[in-house]
Amino acid sequence: MVLQCKSVGYLSWSRFSWKKHLTYKKILRCNLRSNKVKGVYMKTQLIGIDIDGTLVDDHNQVSAANKDAIKRAKQAGIKVVLCTGRPLKAISHVLEACDLTDAGDYAITYNGGLIQATDTGEIIQHIVLSQDDVVSLYNLSTTLEMPISLVGMDDVKVLQNHHDRSCLYYTINKWLSHYPFQFDDYTGQQVVNKMVIARPEAEIEEALKKIPEHYFEQFFIVKSLPNLLEFMPKTVNKGAALKRLGQQLGIVTEAMMGIGDMDNDLTMIETVGKGVVMGQAPDYMKDVADYITKSNNESGVAHAIEQWALSVL
Repeated sequence: MVLQCKSVGYLSWSRFSWKKHLTYKKILRCNLRSNKVKGVYMKTQLIGIDIDGTLVDDHNQVSAANKDAIKRAKQAGIKVVLCTGRPLKAISHVLEACDLTDAGDYAITYNGGLIQATDTGEIIQHIVLSQDDVVSLYNLSTTLEMPISLVGMDDVKVLQNHHDRSCLYYTINKWLSHYPFQFDDYTGQQVVNKMVIARPEAEIEEALKKIPEHYFEQFFIVKSLPNLLEFMPKTVNKGAALKRLGQQLGIVTEAMMGIGDMDNDLTMIETVGKGVVMGQAPDYMKDVADYITKSNNESGVAHAIEQWALSVL
Protein backbone atom coordinates (compact mmCIF):
# COMPACT_ATOMS: atom_id res chain seq x y z
CA MET A 1 0.00 0.00 0.00
CA VAL A 2 1.32 3.41 -0.92
CA LEU A 3 0.04 6.43 0.94
CA GLN A 4 0.16 9.97 -0.39
CA CYS A 5 0.24 13.35 1.32
CA LYS A 6 1.03 16.31 -0.90
CA SER A 7 3.42 17.91 1.54
CA VAL A 8 5.50 14.78 2.13
CA GLY A 9 5.29 12.52 -0.92
CA TYR A 10 5.07 8.75 -1.17
CA LEU A 11 6.11 6.07 1.27
CA SER A 12 5.42 2.34 1.33
CA TRP A 13 3.90 1.77 4.76
CA SER A 14 5.21 -1.73 5.39
CA ARG A 15 8.73 -0.42 4.90
CA PHE A 16 8.80 1.57 8.11
CA SER A 17 8.38 1.05 11.83
CA TRP A 18 5.51 3.30 12.84
CA LYS A 19 6.80 3.53 16.38
CA LYS A 20 9.97 5.25 15.19
CA HIS A 21 8.81 7.38 12.30
CA LEU A 22 6.67 10.28 13.49
CA THR A 23 6.61 11.83 10.03
CA TYR A 24 4.99 8.71 8.70
CA LYS A 25 2.22 8.98 11.28
CA LYS A 26 1.42 12.40 9.86
CA ILE A 27 1.13 10.86 6.41
CA LEU A 28 -1.31 8.30 7.78
CA ARG A 29 -3.45 10.95 9.42
CA CYS A 30 -3.38 13.07 6.26
CA ASN A 31 -4.57 10.18 4.11
CA LEU A 32 -7.04 8.43 6.33
CA ARG A 33 -8.90 11.51 7.47
CA SER A 34 -9.11 13.14 4.06
CA ASN A 35 -12.25 11.27 2.99
CA LYS A 36 -14.05 11.33 6.35
CA VAL A 37 -15.97 14.15 7.96
CA LYS A 38 -15.77 13.72 11.71
CA GLY A 39 -19.19 13.15 13.27
CA VAL A 40 -21.02 12.56 9.96
CA TYR A 41 -21.81 8.88 9.41
CA MET A 42 -24.38 6.76 7.59
CA LYS A 43 -26.42 4.06 9.27
CA THR A 44 -24.27 0.93 9.56
CA GLN A 45 -25.30 -1.80 7.14
CA LEU A 46 -22.21 -4.02 7.29
CA ILE A 47 -19.59 -4.71 9.97
CA GLY A 48 -16.22 -6.20 9.03
CA ILE A 49 -14.52 -7.86 12.00
CA ASP A 50 -10.94 -9.09 12.27
CA ILE A 51 -10.50 -12.31 14.26
CA ASP A 52 -7.08 -12.59 15.93
CA GLY A 53 -6.61 -9.90 18.56
CA THR A 54 -10.09 -8.58 17.85
CA LEU A 55 -13.01 -11.01 17.92
CA VAL A 56 -11.20 -13.67 19.95
CA ASP A 57 -9.44 -13.13 23.27
CA ASP A 58 -5.88 -14.11 24.09
CA HIS A 59 -7.08 -17.69 24.63
CA ASN A 60 -8.58 -17.80 21.13
CA GLN A 61 -12.14 -17.80 22.48
CA VAL A 62 -15.15 -15.73 21.39
CA SER A 63 -16.87 -14.24 24.43
CA ALA A 64 -20.59 -14.63 25.06
CA ALA A 65 -20.93 -10.85 24.83
CA ASN A 66 -19.34 -10.78 21.37
CA LYS A 67 -21.59 -13.61 20.16
CA ASP A 68 -24.68 -11.86 21.50
CA ALA A 69 -23.76 -8.53 19.90
CA ILE A 70 -23.21 -10.19 16.53
CA LYS A 71 -26.55 -11.97 16.86
CA ARG A 72 -28.36 -8.72 17.62
CA ALA A 73 -26.61 -6.97 14.74
CA LYS A 74 -27.82 -9.67 12.35
CA GLN A 75 -31.34 -9.41 13.76
CA ALA A 76 -31.19 -5.67 13.06
CA GLY A 77 -30.42 -6.40 9.42
CA ILE A 78 -26.70 -5.63 9.57
CA LYS A 79 -24.36 -7.88 7.61
CA VAL A 80 -21.52 -9.20 9.78
CA VAL A 81 -18.44 -10.31 7.85
CA LEU A 82 -15.34 -11.85 9.40
CA CYS A 83 -12.21 -10.42 7.74
CA THR A 84 -9.07 -12.40 8.44
CA GLY A 85 -5.71 -13.53 7.16
CA ARG A 86 -6.73 -17.10 7.91
CA PRO A 87 -8.27 -19.43 5.29
CA LEU A 88 -11.95 -20.42 5.52
CA LYS A 89 -11.06 -23.84 6.92
CA ALA A 90 -9.28 -22.17 9.84
CA ILE A 91 -12.29 -20.06 10.83
CA SER A 92 -15.14 -22.56 10.40
CA HIS A 93 -15.42 -23.04 14.17
CA VAL A 94 -15.56 -19.27 14.70
CA LEU A 95 -18.23 -18.85 12.03
CA GLU A 96 -20.33 -21.56 13.65
CA ALA A 97 -19.85 -20.11 17.14
CA CYS A 98 -21.08 -16.72 15.90
CA ASP A 99 -23.91 -18.16 13.78
CA LEU A 100 -22.44 -16.74 10.58
CA THR A 101 -23.09 -19.70 8.27
CA ASP A 102 -26.58 -18.81 7.07
CA ALA A 103 -27.60 -17.99 3.51
CA GLY A 104 -26.41 -14.46 2.81
CA ASP A 105 -23.43 -14.68 5.18
CA TYR A 106 -19.94 -14.05 3.79
CA ALA A 107 -16.33 -14.22 4.95
CA ILE A 108 -13.22 -12.45 3.72
CA THR A 109 -10.11 -14.59 4.09
CA TYR A 110 -6.41 -14.47 3.15
CA ASN A 111 -6.41 -10.77 4.09
CA GLY A 112 -8.84 -10.01 1.28
CA GLY A 113 -7.68 -12.48 -1.35
CA LEU A 114 -10.80 -14.63 -1.11
CA ILE A 115 -14.44 -13.64 -0.61
CA GLN A 116 -16.84 -16.53 -0.09
CA ALA A 117 -20.40 -17.28 0.93
CA THR A 118 -20.06 -19.22 4.18
CA ASP A 119 -23.07 -21.50 3.61
CA THR A 120 -22.24 -22.79 0.13
CA GLY A 121 -18.61 -21.82 -0.35
CA GLU A 122 -19.54 -19.82 -3.46
CA ILE A 123 -16.59 -17.65 -4.47
CA ILE A 124 -17.21 -13.96 -5.08
CA GLN A 125 -13.55 -13.08 -5.65
CA HIS A 126 -10.30 -15.03 -5.54
CA ILE A 127 -6.92 -13.38 -6.17
CA VAL A 128 -3.78 -15.53 -5.95
CA LEU A 129 -0.05 -15.16 -6.48
CA SER A 130 1.16 -15.86 -10.01
CA GLN A 131 3.97 -18.29 -10.79
CA ASP A 132 6.34 -15.37 -11.36
CA ASP A 133 5.27 -13.91 -8.01
CA VAL A 134 6.04 -17.14 -6.19
CA VAL A 135 9.47 -17.44 -7.79
CA SER A 136 10.27 -13.81 -6.99
CA LEU A 137 9.29 -14.19 -3.33
CA TYR A 138 11.22 -17.43 -3.02
CA ASN A 139 14.31 -15.64 -4.33
CA LEU A 140 13.71 -12.85 -1.82
CA SER A 141 13.53 -15.32 1.06
CA THR A 142 16.79 -16.86 -0.08
CA THR A 143 18.45 -13.45 -0.12
CA LEU A 144 17.08 -12.68 3.34
CA GLU A 145 18.12 -16.13 4.56
CA MET A 146 14.64 -16.59 5.99
CA PRO A 147 12.35 -19.63 5.68
CA ILE A 148 9.18 -19.02 3.69
CA SER A 149 6.03 -21.09 3.24
CA LEU A 150 3.38 -21.30 0.51
CA VAL A 151 -0.19 -21.14 1.79
CA GLY A 152 -2.68 -22.97 -0.40
CA MET A 153 -6.39 -23.63 0.10
CA ASP A 154 -6.11 -26.37 2.71
CA ASP A 155 -2.41 -26.82 3.28
CA VAL A 156 0.89 -25.08 3.85
CA LYS A 157 3.95 -26.06 1.84
CA VAL A 158 6.95 -25.52 4.10
CA LEU A 159 10.04 -24.84 2.00
CA GLN A 160 13.25 -26.31 3.30
CA ASN A 161 15.46 -23.48 2.07
CA HIS A 162 17.07 -22.63 5.42
CA HIS A 163 17.63 -25.61 7.65
CA ASP A 164 19.08 -23.53 10.47
CA ARG A 165 15.85 -21.49 10.66
CA SER A 166 12.49 -23.22 10.66
CA CYS A 167 9.24 -21.55 9.66
CA LEU A 168 7.06 -21.15 12.75
CA TYR A 169 3.78 -20.73 10.89
CA TYR A 170 2.52 -24.07 12.20
CA THR A 171 2.41 -22.51 15.68
CA ILE A 172 0.18 -19.70 14.37
CA ASN A 173 -2.13 -21.57 12.01
CA LYS A 174 -2.90 -24.98 13.47
CA TRP A 175 -5.97 -25.61 11.32
CA LEU A 176 -4.11 -26.39 8.09
CA SER A 177 -1.86 -29.31 7.22
CA HIS A 178 1.83 -28.37 7.12
CA TYR A 179 4.30 -30.50 5.21
CA PRO A 180 7.86 -30.17 3.84
CA PHE A 181 8.15 -29.07 0.24
CA GLN A 182 11.04 -28.69 -2.17
CA PHE A 183 10.85 -25.64 -4.39
CA ASP A 184 12.02 -27.73 -7.36
CA ASP A 185 8.63 -29.47 -7.12
CA TYR A 186 6.74 -26.23 -7.63
CA THR A 187 5.16 -26.33 -11.09
CA GLY A 188 3.03 -23.19 -11.10
CA GLN A 189 -0.12 -25.30 -11.02
CA GLN A 190 -0.42 -25.20 -7.25
CA VAL A 191 -2.71 -22.49 -5.86
CA VAL A 192 -0.73 -20.07 -3.68
CA ASN A 193 -2.90 -17.53 -1.87
CA LYS A 194 -0.04 -15.96 0.02
CA MET A 195 3.50 -16.64 1.20
CA VAL A 196 4.54 -16.19 4.80
CA ILE A 197 7.63 -15.82 6.95
CA ALA A 198 7.03 -16.69 10.59
CA ARG A 199 9.96 -16.08 12.90
CA PRO A 200 10.64 -14.24 16.19
CA GLU A 201 9.67 -10.56 16.08
CA ALA A 202 13.25 -9.26 16.10
CA GLU A 203 14.07 -11.31 12.99
CA ILE A 204 10.91 -10.09 11.24
CA GLU A 205 11.82 -6.47 11.94
CA GLU A 206 15.34 -7.02 10.64
CA ALA A 207 14.03 -8.72 7.49
CA LEU A 208 11.67 -5.81 6.79
CA LYS A 209 14.60 -3.41 6.73
CA LYS A 210 16.39 -5.52 4.12
CA ILE A 211 13.55 -5.98 1.63
CA PRO A 212 14.26 -3.98 -1.57
CA GLU A 213 11.77 -1.21 -2.28
CA HIS A 214 10.53 -2.72 -5.54
CA TYR A 215 9.03 -5.64 -3.63
CA PHE A 216 6.77 -3.23 -1.75
CA GLU A 217 5.70 -1.81 -5.09
CA GLN A 218 4.98 -5.27 -6.49
CA PHE A 219 3.28 -6.93 -3.51
CA PHE A 220 1.07 -6.16 -0.54
CA ILE A 221 3.47 -6.89 2.33
CA VAL A 222 2.15 -6.72 5.86
CA LYS A 223 3.17 -7.70 9.38
CA SER A 224 -0.16 -9.09 10.56
CA LEU A 225 1.30 -10.37 13.84
CA PRO A 226 4.54 -9.39 15.57
CA ASN A 227 6.08 -12.67 14.40
CA LEU A 228 4.37 -13.02 11.02
CA LEU A 229 5.20 -11.35 7.71
CA GLU A 230 2.77 -12.00 4.85
CA PHE A 231 3.12 -11.46 1.09
CA MET A 232 0.01 -11.12 -1.07
CA PRO A 233 -0.81 -9.87 -4.57
CA LYS A 234 -0.66 -6.08 -4.72
CA THR A 235 -4.43 -5.65 -5.06
CA VAL A 236 -5.22 -7.82 -2.04
CA ASN A 237 -6.22 -6.19 1.24
CA LYS A 238 -9.21 -6.17 3.56
CA GLY A 239 -10.37 -2.71 2.54
CA ALA A 240 -10.51 -3.56 -1.16
CA ALA A 241 -12.32 -6.82 -0.40
CA LEU A 242 -14.97 -5.04 1.68
CA LYS A 243 -15.50 -2.58 -1.16
CA ARG A 244 -15.88 -5.47 -3.64
CA LEU A 245 -18.34 -7.29 -1.37
CA GLY A 246 -20.24 -4.06 -0.88
CA GLN A 247 -20.64 -3.76 -4.65
CA GLN A 248 -22.07 -7.28 -4.67
CA LEU A 249 -24.52 -6.47 -1.87
CA GLY A 250 -25.34 -2.89 -2.83
CA ILE A 251 -23.73 -1.44 0.31
CA VAL A 252 -21.43 1.59 0.07
CA THR A 253 -18.28 1.67 2.21
CA GLU A 254 -19.54 4.76 4.04
CA ALA A 255 -22.25 2.51 5.52
CA MET A 256 -19.69 0.02 6.85
CA MET A 257 -17.91 -0.37 10.17
CA GLY A 258 -14.54 -2.12 10.45
CA ILE A 259 -13.04 -3.43 13.69
CA GLY A 260 -9.38 -4.47 13.93
CA ASP A 261 -6.11 -4.20 15.79
CA MET A 262 -3.06 -4.73 13.57
CA ASP A 263 -1.30 -3.60 10.40
CA ASN A 264 -3.33 -5.85 8.08
CA ASP A 265 -6.50 -4.12 9.33
CA LEU A 266 -5.31 -0.66 8.31
CA THR A 267 -6.89 -0.68 4.86
CA MET A 268 -10.18 -1.77 6.41
CA ILE A 269 -10.05 1.07 8.94
CA GLU A 270 -9.21 3.44 6.08
CA THR A 271 -11.96 2.26 3.75
CA VAL A 272 -15.05 2.07 5.95
CA GLY A 273 -17.17 4.90 7.30
CA LYS A 274 -16.52 3.93 10.92
CA GLY A 275 -13.04 2.61 11.66
CA VAL A 276 -12.79 1.03 15.12
CA VAL A 277 -9.50 -0.04 16.70
CA MET A 278 -9.13 -2.34 19.70
CA GLY A 279 -8.06 -0.99 23.07
CA GLN A 280 -4.86 -3.04 23.22
CA ALA A 281 -3.80 -2.10 19.67
CA PRO A 282 -0.54 -0.20 19.04
CA ASP A 283 -0.74 3.58 19.30
CA TYR A 284 -0.12 4.01 15.57
CA MET A 285 -3.36 2.13 14.88
CA LYS A 286 -5.29 4.18 17.43
CA ASP A 287 -4.00 7.34 15.78
CA VAL A 288 -5.97 6.58 12.61
CA ALA A 289 -9.17 5.25 14.21
CA ASP A 290 -12.54 6.96 14.30
CA TYR A 291 -13.30 5.13 17.53
CA ILE A 292 -11.29 3.14 20.07
CA THR A 293 -13.11 0.29 21.78
CA LYS A 294 -12.20 -1.97 24.70
CA SER A 295 -9.53 -4.67 24.38
CA ASN A 296 -10.07 -8.11 22.89
CA ASN A 297 -10.06 -9.54 26.43
CA GLU A 298 -12.88 -7.17 27.40
CA SER A 299 -15.31 -8.00 24.57
CA GLY A 300 -14.29 -4.91 22.64
CA VAL A 301 -16.20 -6.08 19.56
CA ALA A 302 -19.45 -6.18 21.53
CA HIS A 303 -18.78 -2.71 22.94
CA ALA A 304 -18.15 -1.32 19.45
CA ILE A 305 -21.28 -2.87 17.95
CA GLU A 306 -23.46 -1.68 20.82
CA GLN A 307 -22.05 1.85 20.96
CA TRP A 308 -21.56 2.74 17.30
CA ALA A 309 -23.86 0.45 15.30
CA LEU A 310 -26.91 -0.66 17.28
CA SER A 311 -27.34 2.44 19.42
CA VAL A 312 -27.73 4.70 16.39
CA LEU A 313 -30.30 2.63 14.50
